[in-house]
Amino acid sequence: MATILTSLNPVFVIIFYVFLQKRVPQRIDVISVFVALLGTFFLVTHGSFNHLEISPAGLFWGLLAAAVYAFGTIYPIGLIGEYGPLPVTAISLFVSGIAFNFYRPFFIALPTMSLSNWFLLIFFTIISTAFGTAMWFLSLHLIGPTTMSLLSAVEPMTAMILSVLLLSVPMELIDYLGAGLVILMIVLQSLKTRKIG
Repeated sequence: MATILTSLNPVFVIIFYVFLQKRVPQRIDVISVFVALLGTFFLVTHGSFNHLEISPAGLFWGLLAAAVYAFGTIYPIGLIGEYGPLPVTAISLFVSGIAFNFYRPFFIALPTMSLSNWFLLIFFTIISTAFGTAMWFLSLHLIGPTTMSLLSAVEPMTAMILSVLLLSVPMELIDYLGAGLVILMIVLQSLKTRKIG
């Protein structure tokens, strides 16, 4: 669910560009937003206005993650072109790490962990976070946001399939329909940008 909500970032890209460039959205943008919102509605309510399938906090943070993800895709393009992906990644992780320490300093209440847990923490911090972010920025620089948007459609589908197969997460037909609509929105936006290019 978190991965699918995060995949709504093209909707926020459209909204950002409408407000920043003060232009009327294209017809395909309006269709994409409608399709994405309908898919999200199916996912979080199962088609019922009476209840949410996820907590309001989960919905809020999922949508906020999508908005931040969209901002992180648009904003650094100029910086990456000028300085390269590695310095941009290093500085962004350094600044965010310092900022987070004002909220929860790392040196207060250090957890007691085994050597293997420390290894896993360092491994995932370096490989998944730092290296993954650097590869994202490098890909954004080399192949552009169009192809990256198309490739990002694979992530929610993979997460959904693996959740069902490996974690035995129950999914109903309406869940597949909602996820499919979100993925369709990503494909529509990718095809639109490719046609323009």
